[in-house]
Amino acid sequence: MLTTLEAQPCAVAEQMRWDERLLDEAVGPGSRPTIRRYAWPGGDDRWATIGYFQKPEIVPPDLRERWARRPTGGGLVLHHGALTWSLVLPRVGAGLAPAPRARDTYKMVHEAVRSALGALGVEATLAPATASGRGGVCAVTLGPFDVLVGGRKVAGGAQRRRLGAVLYQGYIDLRMLGLSSDRI
Repeated sequence: MLTTLEAQPCAVAEQMRWDERLLDEAVGPGSRPTIRRYAWPGGDDRWATIGYFQKPEIVPPDLRERWARRPTGGGLVLHHGALTWSLVLPRVGAGLAPAPRARDTYKMVHEAVRSALGALGVEATLAPATASGRGGVCAVTLGPFDVLVGGRKVAGGAQRRRLGAVLYQGYIDLRMLGLSSDRI
């Protein structure tokens, strides 16, 4: 059973703390897979996040007061116009299968996103498994199995694993797709 959480509007640093708490809980007994959609104060989504290993200098000057470091890897994400969400898969237990390998998690999650976009009439494909995923800005750097429309990346994510549990943080660029969040 999947638990769905609609987060209360909060700044980006608090969004990251939410996800850290969910990952911490996912290593304990009785935890369930959880998906959470981010909500921004006043609907203002002009926030940025950087990957765990990135330097803060990559954040654009106009967002220097509106950014946080993600607990996951990956590149700089500008959240303006994006649906931002997280998925937490608990460690093995309570009848759950072992967490898939990192590469398999990307493929599984991005295939689900591709399928959901298809249900909305958006024809999407996945980047090849050989895409490097190396670069500073997430939206322009193709990683294995990222979601593409017309050859351009429209969705991606990053993950972190802790004691068998998985935190996946993802985004879908709704502006690029011409979709509004009320349709999702």
